Amino acid sequence: MPPARRERSALHVQGALAVAAVAIVGGLVWRWLSSREGQPRSAARQARRNPSLSVSFPMDAALVRALETDPALKASVELLFHTLAPLYTAYALFAAPTGHTLPLENVDALHILPYSTAEGRAMLARALQCQAHLELVFVCLDGDIQLGDGPAELHAYLGRLEQLARAVDSLHVALVPGPVPGANMRASAFVQAWEAHAVSKQANTALLRCATWDDLAAEMAAQRAAWG
Repeated sequence: MPPARRERSALHVQGALAVAAVAIVGGLVWRWLSSREGQPRSAARQARRNPSLSVSFPMDAALVRALETDPALKASVELLFHTLAPLYTAYALFAAPTGHTLPLENVDALHILPYSTAEGRAMLARALQCQAHLELVFVCLDGDIQLGDGPAELHAYLGRLEQLARAVDSLHVALVPGPVPGANMRASAFVQAWEAHAVSKQANTALLRCATWDDLAAEMAAQRAAWG
């Protein structure tokens, strides 16, 4: 194929992929907006009083498996959303296979939005246009960086968070124990990268270090109280 034709073909493929990504995100947001139309008036009024919050879970296949097999982890995640429910209008962004239902009880299925790529997660968080965003990062004391190509991918990830911080009033990044001990990012490595990146200098961002999921739930309740 002549070079010019190859370039046009590559551009066509890239354009098609971009359109497909936007369509997927648009469909998820449309589903979210449609669900709000059917809310009882009391629920709608409560939603207007509370700030909206997107909660992004890591791209970790072990999480979905652990939610199905680890009752303690499942209870902790459910407690988090039980704590958030009266304080925020919360939406969970989960990496999950197409058609897979997360085994979470007392969490509105319409408030669980799946994604399949890191870029898709960032696009979805921005498209929701929530007032606040909670980004969960799985860590352990002695693990290794598990974001693709290591430090370079971690820097790119923090860059996506920096872009997201410009679209929300408040962005919290929470370091929490991962579902598989020793298989997560080393906490000290993330803290060092965070403090060296421009995202940590923005006034509306905060890094939360939570020893347990219960600590995270309590921290988010305290953040809501400070919000006013």
